[in-house]
Order: sequence, then C-alpha cells, then structure tokens
Amino acid sequence: MVGSIHELTIDSLANSGEGVGRIDGRVVFVPNASPQDFLKIKITFSKKTFLKAQIIEILKPSPFRIKPLCTFATECGGCDWQHISYEQQLVEKSQNLLQTLKKIGKLENIPLEPIVPCSKPFGYRNRIQLQYDKNGFYYLKKGSHSPVYIDQCLIAEDLINKNFEFCYNTAIEKKNKAKIELATVRGQIKTFSVDKHGNSSLGFRQVNDTQNDVLVEKTLETIASLKIKSLIDLYCGQGNWSLAVNKALPEVSCLGIESNPINIKKAQKHSHPMLRFLEGKVEEVYLNLNEQADLVIIDPPRAGCSPEVLDAIIKKKPKRLIYISCHPATLARDLQYLTKNSWTIDEILPVDMFPQTPHLETWSLLHSDS
Repeated sequence: MVGSIHELTIDSLANSGEGVGRIDGRVVFVPNASPQDFLKIKITFSKKTFLKAQIIEILKPSPFRIKPLCTFATECGGCDWQHISYEQQLVEKSQNLLQTLKKIGKLENIPLEPIVPCSKPFGYRNRIQLQYDKNGFYYLKKGSHSPVYIDQCLIAEDLINKNFEFCYNTAIEKKNKAKIELATVRGQIKTFSVDKHGNSSLGFRQVNDTQNDVLVEKTLETIASLKIKSLIDLYCGQGNWSLAVNKALPEVSCLGIESNPINIKKAQKHSHPMLRFLEGKVEEVYLNLNEQADLVIIDPPRAGCSPEVLDAIIKKKPKRLIYISCHPATLARDLQYLTKNSWTIDEILPVDMFPQTPHLETWSLLHSDS
C-alpha cells in the first residue's frame, strides 16, 4: 500500500490538523489538505485501521482553500491551517469539539455555545519558542526533526518580529542553549531560557492576550451573576484567574494552588487580604484545606486533570465548577467522569485562542447535583 497513488476527497479535518478522507473504509490523514479538496495523493504510511498520505496534486481545490500569508507555512510545523479560510477554521473547530464531546465524552444534549472568533487571526501570540544554531532561528518541519529557518513568524506579535535579529544575536551570545523563548513583557521584548521539557523560565501565561480577556470577562460575569463569595483556583499558574477576580471583585475570597515553583513564586508577589496562593500538589492541598469554596476553577495542562484531582473535586464539592481546557479530547474525558459523578454541564463556550492551528480553548461551567 505504501507508495501507491490514489484520488481522494477530503471530508473533514482532524483535531491533529490533517485532512481526513477514506480509501476502502480506512481513514486517510493528509497534511496541508482542506475540506472538500479533491486530491491526488501518495500513501506514505500504512496501518490496519488508518493510512497517511502526502499531496501529489490538487485536482480540484476546496472553496475554503486560500494562499497562506506566511512563506514558510507549507513546511513549518507551527501552523497547520493557514491555507484554510479563517471562517472555515472556526467551523471545523466547533464541529471537532462537538464530535469529540460526543465520541470520547459520550455526552448528550451538549449546551455548546457558538465559538468566539479572534479579532486578530495573525499577530496574536505574545510568546514563541524557537530553536537556533549558527544559521538562525528555526522551527521543525512538519512530521520531522529537520529545521525550517525563518526570519519572522506571522502569528507572533509585531514587537517580536521587529526584534528577531536582536533576539537571535542575544541567543547566540549565550551559546549554552539551543532553544529560547521570545516574549513581550510590559511592552518590551525579552528572551527566556527553555529546558528540555519545553518549560520556560518565564513560567506559564496565556499566549493570546485578546482571547484571554474574553475568558476573564466571561469568568467575571459568571461569578457576579452567581453571587460567588469564595473561589479556589486549581492549577493557578501565575494567578491569571485569581488576580483578575481580585482586581474586579475584591470582596471575593480567592485562593490559588499550583505545583510549579516558578509560577507560584510570581503569583505570591501579589498581596491582598482576600488573595492567597499555596504551592503543592493540587489534589493534596485542596483536600487538606479546612475551608470550602462556592466555586472551583480548574485550568489544567493539555493532559487534563489527573484522576486524583477529579476525585478530590468530587469528594469535596463546591457549588460550581469552571473548567478551562486547551485540549478537547482530555476535556471530553474529564467531563464524562464528572457527569458520571453528580455533576451537570450548564454551558460550554469554545474560544479561538490559537488561529491558524487546530488547537482550541474551551470554557465550561458545571454545577453539583448534590
């Protein structure tokens, strides 16, 4: 099968970003494809249940196919969807989220709201991680470890692109690292070291300020309308949610819990009588608290919540739960677990935090049935 040539219509897009079609009942994943493309493809990988292929020729382009703005888009592994109109990207993300919640989460009657588009489909990232060598900055080629050297990144903020050469010279001078993070911090461009696990010395923060404001405003509106008096912020990072609530609603008691020492130390620099931050394993610290909260906010990494964290929330139930997720599959898995343990979903709001990519941020509100 590998090496064989076929004609194929792309039916949809996968959460991985690839186009999806079928040959003899087997799913075929095709990078750089668009829904409704009619393609000539070459099979590059074969398994019993699925195939992978590359485009040989676009026989009939999709009505959603456009020319990418970035000259590196077809090679670079950073953006999978620059060749697809932004309007269709939103459609695909909404459909993928809904299907993921149904298939993985086994959820029914899903209260899914319309996706919130990003007002800046380009130039939105306030931080990017790049590798570098004597030839310059580079990302990795799609599906490989080969470098794609770049002199700009169109999804990064203008300030980052304007300082590309300066940041590269700074990186080369350090010589002891092969990966670096460029970030805008209070209107200035700064560089941060990145460890072998991809963790930046800057710590975690949302990459899209515009869409983060959308999520913050949604959270604040919910807290105000539900008359929440106390909240516990699990996986609080540097205090994104707790600090926003404390600033807008200083009468609400806020407690953040985080295991990452870099993040929690930055959070603890903020002082207010109604604001606290504790370092430690989320589930252990939460269960050992003497207090109970009206609301728990969880914003876990892409891997989702550990079973221990979910069990802690089920054992020590707040009245309401806000779950903010950057990965639909792990969100669906965790929502399934929660709904099987006396939680009901009130609302799910997808927010396009990552235009030009298949990634999606999702805000969910649940209430306890007991």
